[in-house]
Amino acid sequence: MFWNKPQKVIKSLLYYLSIVSILISAISIIVFMIWTNEPTYIDKIDKKITQDYLQSYILEYERANKLFKDDKHEKALVLLENLYDRMESFKKVNRLFYLKKKVMIKLIDNYIENNNIDKALIISKNWSNLDDRDLDEKLYAIKILKIMDIEKAEKEYDKLFKKFYNVQKVVDSYSLFLIDINKFRKLENIISTYKINTKLKFQNYKKKYQLFLDDDTKDFNEKDSIVLLKDTKISDTIYEVSFNSKIKNLKALRFDIDRSLKFKISDIKIDVIVNNKIYNLSNNNIFQINQLTKIDKNSYISKNINDPFFVYSVNSEIKNINTDVEIRIKFKIESAEPRIDLTDKLIQLFIDDKNRTFIEQDSEKIFIFKFKNKYFVKLNKIDLDKAKALRLDFDHNIGLTLKNIEVFLYAKNKMNKLIKSNISVFNDIDKSTLTIEGSDPFIIFNIDNLNDIKYKDLYIKYEVIQ
Repeated sequence: MFWNKPQKVIKSLLYYLSIVSILISAISIIVFMIWTNEPTYIDKIDKKITQDYLQSYILEYERANKLFKDDKHEKALVLLENLYDRMESFKKVNRLFYLKKKVMIKLIDNYIENNNIDKALIISKNWSNLDDRDLDEKLYAIKILKIMDIEKAEKEYDKLFKKFYNVQKVVDSYSLFLIDINKFRKLENIISTYKINTKLKFQNYKKKYQLFLDDDTKDFNEKDSIVLLKDTKISDTIYEVSFNSKIKNLKALRFDIDRSLKFKISDIKIDVIVNNKIYNLSNNNIFQINQLTKIDKNSYISKNINDPFFVYSVNSEIKNINTDVEIRIKFKIESAEPRIDLTDKLIQLFIDDKNRTFIEQDSEKIFIFKFKNKYFVKLNKIDLDKAKALRLDFDHNIGLTLKNIEVFLYAKNKMNKLIKSNISVFNDIDKSTLTIEGSDPFIIFNIDNLNDIKYKDLYIKYEVIQ
């Protein structure tokens, strides 16, 4: 055995170890040289490896989406479920959590569509464990609950709306729910509350602007901040804030915009005035932005409302000053929060009191609230004292398909659903779906049985199939 010659064994081991050591040393030297002389190359390699890893998940998700579009739902669902299993360990901090969220949403939607509520509940519960503060998670949990218990779902919406009455996605989801269950009076209150609070909240949020002064361009501490509570309103959207103070060793400043709603800010002009001389900080001075997206040369929109701010470096002439300084900041700011969509599409309501002869002067043009593909119309206290029928006219958009058109009259705390008596230039595809096929589409509804009450509130809802 070779153990009989220990000296030879040791020499062999040392020989191979020396070769390995030389290789490791050579690799270390090469890496060190590249790292010091070509740092961007290392960065590119790192990004390439990371991107390849991320891309494998993204491509699989896109493959599943394509299969759904090609009506290969079973294959798509299997692919999506496998992808979800691969992502099991992904937490909220993972770079691909956004994709996991898309996968969960797609799975829940498909499970609901196929009435597989148990599987939808499992995904929803896992999502809640990952991030129980995610609004999308809460909305999807209610979407599942709606199938099992409408009353409980409504209570959950009530709780959510009390906290997030100024958030568009909550208002939209709740509104669609109320339209589906024909609770139009409650829907009116939701829309009204949203419109009032979004406007007031954006205009009157107290802690509006904050300025941090810094002497090393790295750390902005609260103790170094100047809270600018007051501003000068120059016009509806243009404001100016300013302050005077003695500053020492100024190298950078951070301008925070604290708002309760998403906003757009543009045309920012910062003047630093030292000894009566004005130094302007332009866009070129911006070296960091947070929670803001640049949409053009001079405009930014907030990604969310967590902590949006700009960091400006100061001009070399005023760096490290130790004197009284005035800083003026002028800018244009406006809400970027989407509003309840008041669509420009018009329908026309004809009220008839003479044997179904509908004339223009007895008509009203109606603006429509739009929530995704669902439309909602409300008219207050219309005079139907002698009316025998209502005619609902639509824009002549040939080929447009309308679904689930329903008209209700509300009187004496009761919602009365009207029955269609006649339709014109519609192709009646099935009981709930109509397609416009001519230039004068309308539907006539009988109201002969509701003549005992003069003034009634009218509600109309329908869906548009693209």
